Amino acid sequence: MRLSCSAPGKVILSGEHAVVYGTKAVAAAIDLRARVTLEVGDQSKQEVELSFDDGSRREISFNLEDLSRISCDYAGSKIEEPSLTEQQEEALDRLTGDAERIPKLASSCFLHILLSCLASSGRDLAPMSVRIESGIPLGAGLGSSAAVNTCFAALILLFIQGSPATEDLVEKWAFTAERLVHGTPSGLDNAVSIRGGALIFSQGRVRHSFPVPNRLRILVVNTGIERNTKHFVELVAQFRTKFRLVFDGILAAIDGVANEIEERLKLEDVDHSELRQLFAVNHDLLRIWGVSHESLDGIVHISQCCNAAAKLTGAGGGGCAIVIPDPAASDQPVDRLKQQLLSRGFTVYEARLGCDGLQYH
Repeated sequence: MRLSCSAPGKVILSGEHAVVYGTKAVAAAIDLRARVTLEVGDQSKQEVELSFDDGSRREISFNLEDLSRISCDYAGSKIEEPSLTEQQEEALDRLTGDAERIPKLASSCFLHILLSCLASSGRDLAPMSVRIESGIPLGAGLGSSAAVNTCFAALILLFIQGSPATEDLVEKWAFTAERLVHGTPSGLDNAVSIRGGALIFSQGRVRHSFPVPNRLRILVVNTGIERNTKHFVELVAQFRTKFRLVFDGILAAIDGVANEIEERLKLEDVDHSELRQLFAVNHDLLRIWGVSHESLDGIVHISQCCNAAAKLTGAGGGGCAIVIPDPAASDQPVDRLKQQLLSRGFTVYEARLGCDGLQYH
């Protein structure tokens, strides 16, 4: 039996950091995708094996006997009620041992969903091979782990139940797996990965989602500078403590920008000059809070000089910026912009905004 699916990464278009204080975040899927293929039933290998098709050819495998030994930690699990206990986390940590970080986290997520669902259904372990391919940069705030966990959940539920599970159930299992990666995830990443298009996220949940009729061309520019999300969340909190009135004014302004961006995303024809202004305002407001970086400011400046909309996306302090060229522009000026960014050592990924969510292949 061979099953396969894919899910997209995401960008935050407006509302990063502000969403922590009750305003909205506007996020959208991008067509940089993760794809997972699950093959079941090779009896010559009594193991579950995960391989990573990322150029490293990394593999990690687990003997079925070893997996059976920790299956007792999953007694009482219910497919309809995803959960993660401290005992299960400890068992997975022991099982994966001192493996490299990415294989360790990925295998922990996959095995947690698998063992939970098998325990709930009463089915036995079977030999499996799992191939993971991803075009989403790791550790850049683009939802790479959420896309992979969405695929894990979708394929395991399909294998167990014989037909695709509801989006709601896939989302709950993906979110549970994300807890193994991020501890206390917001749920935004896996929500976008499953639904696709764009959505509004506020106060810990999706308020509504909507399609993006004009799938704008977007450049995701990776600074290559490692982010420290916790540090910048704390910086914003300190600004709030010191300058509460100023903070509240910026918060209201960012919420206003998010509202304006949402309305324009819904249009067939987006006024690029307005989008350029809104991105510039949003970036400058985040810079006042202290969450930008000279490399991000440099990307924004270069892009604005080339008539493109640009801002940081995510936690800031490094990570990525997003750039939306003028849809009316030919390829030549966009290529020149890309070359300018590449010449400064940045990595540039080209994508489309508002792509499809989870897809079975």
